[in-house]
Amino acid sequence: MAHIDDPRTHKANLDYIRDAMDIPLLSKEQEQELARAWRDNRDERAMQTIIGAYRRLVIAMAGKFRHYGLPIGDLIQEG
Repeated sequence: MAHIDDPRTHKANLDYIRDAMDIPLLSKEQEQELARAWRDNRDERAMQTIIGAYRRLVIAMAGKFRHYGLPIGDLIQEG
């Protein structure tokens, strides 16, 4: 059975996806530098930058499962 989002949920999901697409991808060097900053100094900003950059991947993977009848927001959240 397909799940139908209400208009507010649908808009929130679209806004989240649009915001994620605005975040620039990281180069290998940037990612390594941020990972070291987190590992060595527990730099919270560095970790949040990495998480933000990977939102695109999570959204892409969630999109592959959208035909299973689950809400896209739930799939993204699981990512």
